[in-house]
Amino acid sequence: MRQVFAPYYEWEDFLNGMYDSHSRKDERELIAMAKGLLCDDGGFYSTCRRVVSFWKVATAVNLTNVSCNRRAWLGQASCNLEFGVPEILTRVAWNSMTEKDQLSANGVADRCIKEYLSMLVNGKNVDTGTGFQTKLQLG
Repeated sequence: MRQVFAPYYEWEDFLNGMYDSHSRKDERELIAMAKGLLCDDGGFYSTCRRVVSFWKVATAVNLTNVSCNRRAWLGQASCNLEFGVPEILTRVAWNSMTEKDQLSANGVADRCIKEYLSMLVNGKNVDTGTGFQTKLQLG
């Protein structure tokens, strides 16, 4: 599998404000929402799949890059897609979670990453009810 590259201004996470570090009045609420999502295995998995389905460019760039923390990106992207939480506040939420919840969230992210990479390798393009709705040209 080859790493996918795209300019940052095409990344859906960037366009959605994931890297915006401006102070917000509702930071505590955003942190609580991020923590709630990351601690809910079913909700987190469902949102991870939405990220992969809807943010095709950012997903390809980040999940084919074995040098980055793909788990962290998927968690941050999920919180941003679901609630508009910037990645810096998702990191705060992560640090407030128990080790057990962190391990569980990592397991969910690993499962989603594995499914995505398997889909890429196998060249599958299936509907969102049964798989990921994307197929990338890597050649």
